[in-house]
Amino acid sequence: MLAIRAGWRVRDISGGNLGIKRDGSGLILDTEFAKAAGDTQEGRGERTGTPDFMAPEILVMEWHYRTPRPGVPPVPFHSHYGHDGDSFFFVILLAILESTYVGAKPEMLAGQFKLLDEIFGTAQRDNDWYYSNSRLHNALDRIFKGTDFEPLTWSMQTMLSALKDGHQAWAKVEPEQWQLSTWITVAEVMQAALIKMSEAVQTIETTALPPRKRRTEQSRPADPVTPTRPMKKSRTEAV
Repeated sequence: MLAIRAGWRVRDISGGNLGIKRDGSGLILDTEFAKAAGDTQEGRGERTGTPDFMAPEILVMEWHYRTPRPGVPPVPFHSHYGHDGDSFFFVILLAILESTYVGAKPEMLAGQFKLLDEIFGTAQRDNDWYYSNSRLHNALDRIFKGTDFEPLTWSMQTMLSALKDGHQAWAKVEPEQWQLSTWITVAEVMQAALIKMSEAVQTIETTALPPRKRRTEQSRPADPVTPTRPMKKSRTEAV
């Protein structure tokens, strides 16, 4: 949220690029692709990040919520603050799906493994998991309903709804009318939801899922989408 308030787009938020200090505060560990507000310099491209955590629009390099307007020139696609929020959402989703608690039933673990593979285990993520109004919520509800993790389902839905509201608000106006306050509000809603999630699991003895080789840990086929510039694959490869 502080990055958004400061007018920065990180453009590469992933589980490996976030850290937690001893006092509980967070750190962004890699700002290699960050851009300040108003930075229009070319050379870094728009399609940056780690595929599993890329915002849906960044993944396909197309506007989803913005539609052409008669007599108005189309707005070239580019990254914006909301895409960082999308990436953070997928980081939290992965963290939830890769965690469990002592005494969790086998069917819950099986459901988590299945959803992990469906969302994070393919070369090209199905963005309907994000855009659908109920698909992800229903899937999480089937896995966690009646368990200690059930409150997390509603917090994830709160964050997803806030992100969609932000994207829809930006899609209704022209770029010169975009307001940073839109995404500051979204970030505050997400922060409040995260606090609720933290409170919900404070009394739960959580642990990682049992070891199992997921498809995301194996070699995956090349991304079928051809970006306008090479996509960042690791910190050692430049875009």
